[in-house]
Amino acid sequence: MPHCIIDFSANVDGHDVAEALTRACHSAMVASGLFEPASIKTRAHRAEAAQTGEGTDSFIHVDISIMPGRSSEQKRALMASMANAIDAMDIRASSLTMEVRELEKAHYFKKLT
Repeated sequence: MPHCIIDFSANVDGHDVAEALTRACHSAMVASGLFEPASIKTRAHRAEAAQTGEGTDSFIHVDISIMPGRSSEQKRALMASMANAIDAMDIRASSLTMEVRELEKAHYFKKLT
């Protein structure tokens, strides 16, 4: 924990979009100092079938799932640093959205082997 899941439309412009977004967002999570680096899991998925509004706009959506215990200010700072990391890349999308959600410990399972 935490999990950072990035969804993006197939029409997002840029080179190696999935790899670049994964690297940038993972680095922002580590740099935040809010999490143990070894526990951060980041992945990106290209949405081959997607529609935004009534047209063919592109999108990037970042969904961050964390355990409780961070303040609203910390969550906003995390999203701001992720947005800055994505903005600094050579990747362009019509929209960038993010959500930080807290998981309930009672409803989260983790098994290490």
